[in-house]
Amino acid sequence: MSFLSFKNLSLSVRHELRMKRVLTSQSFEFPIGYFALTAENRLFSRALIELICRKIAPQSGHIIRRGRISWPLGHAAPFSAVVTGKQAVSHISVLYGVSRQQTFKFVKENFSHPELLHTPMQKWQARDRSELLLWLALVPDFDVMIVDTSLVFTHSTSFSKRYLELFMEKTRGKTVLISPNQARFTKLICKSAIHVSEGKISVNADLEWALKNNNLVTLQKELAQEEDTNLDTLEF
Repeated sequence: MSFLSFKNLSLSVRHELRMKRVLTSQSFEFPIGYFALTAENRLFSRALIELICRKIAPQSGHIIRRGRISWPLGHAAPFSAVVTGKQAVSHISVLYGVSRQQTFKFVKENFSHPELLHTPMQKWQARDRSELLLWLALVPDFDVMIVDTSLVFTHSTSFSKRYLELFMEKTRGKTVLISPNQARFTKLICKSAIHVSEGKISVNADLEWALKNNNLVTLQKELAQEEDTNLDTLEF
């Protein structure tokens, strides 16, 4: 059963004072598995993420959600950065109906800097905020996981390995959509892509083709940034 599907859905978004067509009368069922989310234009994949997460609405048609969908990892979390890490844990626990005590224990055991949890997040380094949000995303039982960031931290291979092990365990049998912010990393997890082009959305089994045709300028920059990331020890 698909956790997420479109029914005769059309979507356009405004960009530089013009409306850009993203999808035209598309019916599509998102398969279970791990998929790179690619598009001929980064604007289109971003719009698709915002559509799935209810930030924007389609011009026509319907979205059918049969499961719980994550917030997009890499975007702002559903709380303000002025709260402390402990308050963020409490917020997520209440929002998704999970035990505060168990959530805090899980985060404290895995977070690289648990001493920060009692301080306001706005004073943290960006990578510490990102790490906390990644751990919190593993707490609720999401049926559709949306990842619009890298799950590999260049400064910590140990964190990356530990996180990816738990991520794969938590998302097995679910639908996972990953924006290819790091192409080499994406290839470790995904075998196929869900590609948006010319108003259509489809599964493309040729992952290499999808990555090469995904907003090429951005991809080339990100490939260059990956050279210092050790992915050799990450296997799935």
